[in-house]
Amino acid sequence: VEDTRAANIARNIKSQTIKDQLQQAADTAVQKAVEAVVRDIRVYFLLDISSSMSASIEQGKRHLAKFVQGIPLDRLHVATFNTVGRVVEIKHASTAGVEQAFRGIHASGGTAHAQGIKTLSQFKPKEDEDTLLVVVGDGGEYERFDAAVRTSGLRPSAFGFVQVPGQNYGCVESTAVALGIQCFLIDERTFDDPYAIPRTLRALIASTPVSSTRHVATPSKRKTLIEQ
Repeated sequence: VEDTRAANIARNIKSQTIKDQLQQAADTAVQKAVEAVVRDIRVYFLLDISSSMSASIEQGKRHLAKFVQGIPLDRLHVATFNTVGRVVEIKHASTAGVEQAFRGIHASGGTAHAQGIKTLSQFKPKEDEDTLLVVVGDGGEYERFDAAVRTSGLRPSAFGFVQVPGQNYGCVESTAVALGIQCFLIDERTFDDPYAIPRTLRALIASTPVSSTRHVATPSKRKTLIEQ
């Protein structure tokens, strides 16, 4: 609970220096909790920044800031997309680092999830890694993007979908169906409790079929949720 306590105290402190120190303590606690969960896991994040996200993009960025702060940077890849994909380089896995990385990003343009996938395709997973694709957006596109996922080499075992307010045309869910993988809706209340984030990741990983979308040199030791 140290991270939650520190973060709550920080909100009521006027000194910026003390706030920063408390936030750093909270970030460190979350990082330790997540490290064990995401071992041998590579996580890809897509943030929709199309015009339909104008009312929700700040909310989406806040969610991402909390979600990614504890994931080791060597196993985390983030991109935004509208009709063009863009890599977001996070130099420090902290709230401040994420806020800096997303500075100047605003909602505009159309919606093409495939462009975000193509942008992330430069970061191929290792042969023995499982992968998760987490999409933050409103799902405001008619076309599926399963072809882009298949050619990307990212081989996600599952989708996590953080749905923010807006018109959802079901493209994320229908793409997961076309790929034969699960699509899990992640409740935004997950982000209110930093320790719920690693629990959510653990549940996503545990409930996906072992090696369902990839071939590995050595058998995975991870069991599905049903096996557990």
